[in-house]
Amino acid sequence: MSHKADEHGVLPVAGGTADYSSPEVYALLTRQPVPEGGSRVEPCLLSDLPPIGYVLLDCAGLRGVPYGLHKFAREGGALPEGYPAAFVDFVLWLTAQDPAKRGSAQELLGHRWLQQQAGGVWQ
Repeated sequence: MSHKADEHGVLPVAGGTADYSSPEVYALLTRQPVPEGGSRVEPCLLSDLPPIGYVLLDCAGLRGVPYGLHKFAREGGALPEGYPAAFVDFVLWLTAQDPAKRGSAQELLGHRWLQQQAGGVWQ
């Protein structure tokens, strides 16, 4: 079931798979404190962006690193070396602990890594 955000972008309910949840949704679902650098905010449209970054990292092989995705998402672990710089920048923007530091979906479409993958289609 989907829910419409209010005029401030706040969603009435939050849910999902905890491993792929944004820091603020994970804290809400698990009743854990928000990680350092994050903020306790109501789930909002920006809460949907970190899961995209986590799925990209999963597809890029971080799931195969023992506790790699969990450490990155929940403990602020570093990404292993070898990922292209533009990819890392894109993922870090998507997964910022503080929702205010995440780009909007429209801004993210203009990111250089995504543009490289799409051949400039989304400019």
